[in-house]
Amino acid sequence: MASVHKEIRQPDRPAPAKGGHLAVITGHEDGTLTFCNPSGRTTQTPDAELPVETFAQFYAERGAPRI
Repeated sequence: MASVHKEIRQPDRPAPAKGGHLAVITGHEDGTLTFCNPSGRTTQTPDAELPVETFAQFYAERGAPRI
């Protein structure tokens, strides 16, 4: 589990802050994280994917090891 800002649901927008919402990281391959965002708004939320750099903008470095 990783603490991310809830607006990770809209990664095309700048992260307003980091942390405060939990997501479950389910995979990592070739610089991309796969995660489950239980409060997401699209059908992709069980298997959301983002580049590590984008995920890191929302990540509070709590919960999972540093990325």
